[in-house]
Amino acid sequence: MFEWVPLGTVVQAQIQILPLKTGEKPWRIYHPEFIAPIDRFTVEAPGITAVVDGQTMLDVHHRDHPQSRHRPGRALSFGFTSHYDLIADHFGPIESGCGAENLIIETDEVISLEVGNAGFAIDCRDGTIEFTPSRPAQPCAPFTRYLLGTPDASVDDVAEDRATLRDGVRGFVVSTDHLTSPISLGVGDVVYRRAT
Repeated sequence: MFEWVPLGTVVQAQIQILPLKTGEKPWRIYHPEFIAPIDRFTVEAPGITAVVDGQTMLDVHHRDHPQSRHRPGRALSFGFTSHYDLIADHFGPIESGCGAENLIIETDEVISLEVGNAGFAIDCRDGTIEFTPSRPAQPCAPFTRYLLGTPDASVDDVAEDRATLRDGVRGFVVSTDHLTSPISLGVGDVVYRRAT
């Protein structure tokens, strides 16, 4: 067994109620207004559900969402305040959570690709839940255009800036397939990384 060490506390929780990219490739537009902030959400093997404005909604990566963007290993995502600082250093001021990660963890650590790929554990109301392994979220051209404020830029025009978001800077994603019962995740939960 390996050791878990504290990484930080969840300070934001959110779901994507609709796909965030619209239009046809290669000119898709990124729409952060479809991100719904909440205090907590429920995670099961098929994905995330949450109560938003009194209505139960599915995250767009849930298998049963009408416009599902479900892909294996992508049901739950993690972002970090330290990585948002890195992104802001490159692109200028941005809103924390605009990348639509489900959980934003407050931490001073920059999570390397090696550390991030090892996965995470969360101490929540339902116990300590492990999510291993993990993989980096891949940045897309529409999100890069959004950060740059250049919605008409070509894929080639944003390639260099897009590269700065790779290797986990954009966050990490995990599978929820191993969950055998619903769990509640949200603000105040403590997140752990694997000791190096």
